Amino acid sequence: MKQLRLSLSPIVLLSCLLLWACSPSEPPRTVVSAFWAATLTGNSPVLEQLVIPGTLVSADFNTARHHEIFDSVVLGETRRDGDEARVETSLEGVFFGTPGEVRFDTVLAIYEGEWRVDYAATVREMIGTLLGDSVDEVGEEMLGDIQIIDEGMNEAIRQELKAPPTSK
Repeated sequence: MKQLRLSLSPIVLLSCLLLWACSPSEPPRTVVSAFWAATLTGNSPVLEQLVIPGTLVSADFNTARHHEIFDSVVLGETRRDGDEARVETSLEGVFFGTPGEVRFDTVLAIYEGEWRVDYAATVREMIGTLLGDSVDEVGEEMLGDIQIIDEGMNEAIRQELKAPPTSK
């Protein structure tokens, strides 16, 4: 049994070394921090190095910078699941004319051995959050309207039940 352990040790050691050699040099949070710093300063060349090629839509990036949609970024917890990582992100700024904050995940994936931001997935996360907040607000307004309608219908039914029957 001891020989078996000794013969497995080089395999385990080699596996560990290979995993270490293949792991990205920068942790996800460092990449996300550099990504948002480049975004806030409008540093497009640096930004392009931090995203998965083909996911950055330059027009979206330039529009966001032109309108100065966000002022600051706060990063939260990092969650990793295999070759994907998510970093909680909070942007503060003016959205659709209203000062506020939007919280979503910046999404990363390993590309050519390095963590890179999946710009398209990150934008979907951000838009989904913005739309979700809008839908929630509209939903609350609709719920109030439905309650008013429901109260009106209930009152009409009560009045109808109190009224004497009409003859035809």
